[in-house]
Amino acid sequence: MIKRFGTKEGVYSLIPPAIFYCIIASAIFYSIWPYFYYMKGEKIFVLGLFAIWRYGWLVLNYIRSFIYHYIRYPELRRRTLQLPESDKYPEHLFFLIPSFKEEPWVSVETFQSILSNLAGLPCKTTLVVATGEDRDNAVITGVYNAHPHRDAVELVFQRQADGKRI
Repeated sequence: MIKRFGTKEGVYSLIPPAIFYCIIASAIFYSIWPYFYYMKGEKIFVLGLFAIWRYGWLVLNYIRSFIYHYIRYPELRRRTLQLPESDKYPEHLFFLIPSFKEEPWVSVETFQSILSNLAGLPCKTTLVVATGEDRDNAVITGVYNAHPHRDAVELVFQRQADGKRI
């Protein structure tokens, strides 16, 4: 099994690429700085509007994720925990999983995680897997057959020869 990393390792792995890209951005900025003198104000204004529009969406999504994480999700979780055990889960769950020419380790990790998480659910589950080649089918079938809780999950393959989002 592949070792999973936590938040601390993720932040540490961010530092070298961030430093590298900051150095590259600084070099580009300082090399084109003399040419900003010849650029007309309208072009800078348009570029600024484009940047505000683009990064405005980023800020909006950060605000939405903050609201969901700290306000909406705790309320949903509290209400769900108050439900009787028979009403917490649907009768049958369906998952559609696109997997088009994935690396085998990605499929192994993904399906081991999915099957392990589904093992604790008290409802029937069907995984509909859209694959693009026989190798994907073989890897996923191997993981499915090796998992101890495979009897609670039905596996259905759908062939997608032209890509996973058809």
